[in-house]
Amino acid sequence: MDEGITNLSQRVAKLQLALSNVQDDSIISQMTMVKSRVRDLREKHPELKTLFSLADRFPVQKPSRTEEASIPDSVKEEDLSLHYDAIMGMRRDMIEVVNINADSVINDISTRITQTRLSELTQTNASHNVQIKELYRYYTMLVVKSMIVSEKYVQYALDLNEFWLRMDQRLMKVRHTIEKKERQIQELNKY
Repeated sequence: MDEGITNLSQRVAKLQLALSNVQDDSIISQMTMVKSRVRDLREKHPELKTLFSLADRFPVQKPSRTEEASIPDSVKEEDLSLHYDAIMGMRRDMIEVVNINADSVINDISTRITQTRLSELTQTNASHNVQIKELYRYYTMLVVKSMIVSEKYVQYALDLNEFWLRMDQRLMKVRHTIEKKERQIQELNKY
């Protein structure tokens, strides 16, 4: 039921977007288009929900023009001079972040993976492949033998139960016979 409602709401949003594209690009149609894009982003990337919740919880407020104008230049210069070392220390990192190339990052990750122990492990695995197959064969044999032993144990338990049931039946017969004999003896003793 919920899937049907979400599908319908998605279709309505797409229709609204299509209708807004047919009409003039007013502010309302642009807002609708942006809302639908944000909705699509949220659906495609659920991790953005956390980001949006953090943005709602800790909003960043831009200072108004009057607040900026009210801060004197001397205070701004003093603030910059106080944090100059930290800014200069982060400058190199900021330049690196700006100049990041996605392909170089991917290549770096793949080269680091090949240089790590992972490649050695795959080579070791290939060299020990015969031993692994032999161990697996022994493991399979152990499992099969364990199954055979458990079946024999179950059969033994069934046989034992059957034996005791037969013994119980025999004892019942003997008891009935003894009771019958005792009644006969009592009947003979009555006269």
